[in-house]
Amino acid sequence: MGGIKDLVWSRRELGKIAAVISPLATPGKRGAERAPLAALFNPYSPGTPVTPSAGPADPGATGQWAVSQAPAGADGSYGVVQVPAPTGVPGTDLANIQAAIEALPEAGGLVQLQAGTYVVPAPSQESLGCVTMTRNNSALAGYGIGVTTIKLAPGSRPVTGIIRTHGEMVNRRITFRDLTVDGNAAGQRGKPRVVGFFCGVTPHRAMTDSDISCIQVEIMNCTGYGFDPHTRTTRLLMLGCVAHHNGLDGAHDGITLDGNYEAEVIGCTSYANGRHGFNLVTASNSCRLIGCDAYDNSVHGYMLQEGSKDCVLSGCSARDNAGDGIRIDGTGKPGQLDPTPGYNNAVKDCTVLRSGQHGIHLSGATGQHISGNTVRDSSQSAGGQYSHVMLDVAGAVPSTGNTITGNDLGMTPGVSRLPQHGIYEVAGADYNMAVANQLSGPAAGPLLRLQGAHSLGYAAHNGTFGGHPHTFSYAFDNPAFHGFTEWNFPPLLCGSSVQPPVTGIIYLLSMYIQDTGPLSAVHLFMTHAGYGLTAGQNLVGCYQVEAGRATLLASVDQTAAWSDARLNGHAVAAKLSSPLPVTAGAVILFSVLSNGTQPPAFSCAPAPTGLAANAGLGKEMPYRVSICRGTERTSLPATIELVTGTTAAGSLPFWIAAS
Repeated sequence: MGGIKDLVWSRRELGKIAAVISPLATPGKRGAERAPLAALFNPYSPGTPVTPSAGPADPGATGQWAVSQAPAGADGSYGVVQVPAPTGVPGTDLANIQAAIEALPEAGGLVQLQAGTYVVPAPSQESLGCVTMTRNNSALAGYGIGVTTIKLAPGSRPVTGIIRTHGEMVNRRITFRDLTVDGNAAGQRGKPRVVGFFCGVTPHRAMTDSDISCIQVEIMNCTGYGFDPHTRTTRLLMLGCVAHHNGLDGAHDGITLDGNYEAEVIGCTSYANGRHGFNLVTASNSCRLIGCDAYDNSVHGYMLQEGSKDCVLSGCSARDNAGDGIRIDGTGKPGQLDPTPGYNNAVKDCTVLRSGQHGIHLSGATGQHISGNTVRDSSQSAGGQYSHVMLDVAGAVPSTGNTITGNDLGMTPGVSRLPQHGIYEVAGADYNMAVANQLSGPAAGPLLRLQGAHSLGYAAHNGTFGGHPHTFSYAFDNPAFHGFTEWNFPPLLCGSSVQPPVTGIIYLLSMYIQDTGPLSAVHLFMTHAGYGLTAGQNLVGCYQVEAGRATLLASVDQTAAWSDARLNGHAVAAKLSSPLPVTAGAVILFSVLSNGTQPPAFSCAPAPTGLAANAGLGKEMPYRVSICRGTERTSLPATIELVTGTTAAGSLPFWIAAS
């Protein structure tokens, strides 16, 4: 079994998980229908594992299997049946397992497989499956993954469920646990469709199997699906299961939830399958995948499609999948019980690494919530072709009304294939919102490219610097796009407005700090250099504001830079002698003072008097956007009284940035 040992949990670890999630097993409408999770480990004495007898039960003189009563069976009706040790003879092994199941009382019980490999033949009809649990309130248990194995014999006939529930009828409270199922794909001629696990009643009907559980079950080497809980199954529980090297025909998945309602898939792993790792289809509803892992699959890690809705992926991992890490296709599928489009799915706190195509891909999807995920190194199949997060159109159905919030997108140093964008919305998609995302490391394009007329991108920063709280928001443009940390307003508001400062007047410009960290330089966009500037009297300063008073923290002489015509059309940097520490939420006043024959001209907002820039802010407000002080000043004072010593009249709202 090699590396599989690290992918499964001990009974002690599962017990801890049971203690944590058992209170979650009965929310809302589920009520008492959900069995206590501990009962799935032992249907007879919750919380106490069943200890089978040392050897297989001995058929009595009548040829019937001996049935031992579980000690906690209050009415004496529950049974525990031991299956003889495997023989390796297909007909014999299957007959022994099936006879043990039939030997259970009608009230149910436990069928205990032994260590070793049971070999079972394909059925005469595909839909019959091989090992069929025909008793409700029962469990089929081995001694652990890789210890007890049920293996399909060589052949050429398809199989819908090497292990399964009974078809065409309603089944309840059936558990499969602690075993490996081997589809033996190498031994099948012509790639017949072989499914490892199957449950469910009949597609497109309201009847449903319920409370079906797979606990620490491994399924491998199936040409078809590994796990296929089918239409319709309610309250499926999969805990610590593993699916790998399934779907070898290229058209099936490791784990597929097909028409499942309220399923809980916890700590399961699906890797090296011929299509998707996990696939939610046929309007699966209110399913939760928690702490699962999908990697090295031939197409997508996780796929939600065909009208799947109200489903959650939480704390899951997708890595090294050839297609998308996580893909949600919102279009519905006509002809099924629920043909409506998918909506209101959530992908939160997941990690998506090294996807061949997009990291997270929404296609024709509406009302999806993508939040708090870490996405790294997308577009590894073709650099610059795919994005970390993609909002797409499926046929004529656009992706609309989706929220992309608080995601950490980026690249690992040294990875050469870059994604196209951080978050990319194609033409036709609209009404989407991207808030509080950040991009670390390079990409072929910017963090955000939203093309919908009504889509919005807000900061914190939605950029490369820091992780700003989204209460401080930038709309449409942001400093990170331009290589800055902060600015007083987006430069597009400057238009064609340029103004030189009046000689000897100190201009003060407010900047609201949105991230704690050091500032090293201050930038003004110079359109025309000055001439005849007086040395030591052309200054940029930084003031801290407290209680209506501005205190000088640093100043830089810019006489040489502002006299250099080669810098026309550039954001000219005033580099501070030492980094200036700032705190999120603070207000810094940056000052501009020029003296000389002709001061330089800088880009500014089209409000040359400063009055419009300060609309609605009274004189008593110390944090006005643009103010000025005095005349014939040749230096920056150590302090400035903001309320009594400044005015908006005559001020110039220069554009200023910090880095």
